[in-house]
Amino acid sequence: MKSKFCKIHVLCHSLSGNIVHILTIANSPECGKHTKRKAVILTARVHSEKTNSSWIMKGILDYILGNSGKAQQLWDAFIFKVVPMLNSDGVIVGNHHCFLTGYDLNRKYKSRVKKSYPSTWYTRNTIRR
Repeated sequence: MKSKFCKIHVLCHSLSGNIVHILTIANSPECGKHTKRKAVILTARVHSEKTNSSWIMKGILDYILGNSGKAQQLWDAFIFKVVPMLNSDGVIVGNHHCFLTGYDLNRKYKSRVKKSYPSTWYTRNTIRR
């Protein structure tokens, strides 16, 4: 997926050292720095067994990055921050529902322990900005 409106960055590294990516989608080269536009935060694969979320995310990204007039309206109105695979370790090792620590990442957004739950910690901080 190539688009001049999409920038891919490293959000963090997982407990196993895997990269957790974050995509920023916006119409300006600054990708939303110092702007008043609202952000839309999208995440997928927090529960590693829910493979359908990868397909849903692909459909969302295909639409947002498409050439339609409605997609262009979205780029003008919002900044999209997308974490397509929040629980990369769980996906890679084949965990059914939990993170490597045995916990559900959806229950760890309030955790202040960055080292134990880096993907939710960094996602939460992205939301707060």
